[in-house]
Amino acid sequence: MRVVNATDEPHAVALDVDEPVDGRAEAEITMLAAPWDAGRPFEAAPAEPTVRRVPAAALARIDVTAYSLSVVTLPDDAR
Repeated sequence: MRVVNATDEPHAVALDVDEPVDGRAEAEITMLAAPWDAGRPFEAAPAEPTVRRVPAAALARIDVTAYSLSVVTLPDDAR
């Protein structure tokens, strides 16, 4: 799943997965975020991705920072 926050405020996002998810599985959230004024126009912002692992059961609601792209990955055996 991909979540884009193109606003200047952090947001809580509710994720709804069509298939049941094994709550014991771990999901990986990779986030790329940068301040709105980082970098130069038409160039990539100088940001490094951060990766965190969370219980799949915690995916009902995730917090995303301002100006960010998050990719949520579930292992194949979580579904």
